[in-house]
Amino acid sequence: MERWEMQYDKWKLDTPDNHLKTFCYCEVCDGEIYEGEEYLEVEGDNIHEDCFDEYAKNMLNPIIRIAGEYWSLSKSFWQTFFIAWQTSSYML
Repeated sequence: MERWEMQYDKWKLDTPDNHLKTFCYCEVCDGEIYEGEEYLEVEGDNIHEDCFDEYAKNMLNPIIRIAGEYWSLSKSFWQTFFIAWQTSSYML
């Protein structure tokens, strides 16, 4: 086989993924962040732009509220309490 034929075969079988170099990993999804790819850095954490919403929710731990309603405790607490109260034989 000629030298040019070997190089052609190598080129033909090569894929773009073989040339991507991993730069770091995303803190949210553990996916690879490649050299040349845009990403966000927040307090030393490397994050894909698509993963930022999930990262922010985890870091900020927001409370989901419903406009016009007041919950001094979490909604799930009151739902659990109300179900337990309905099913108990002891009434206040």
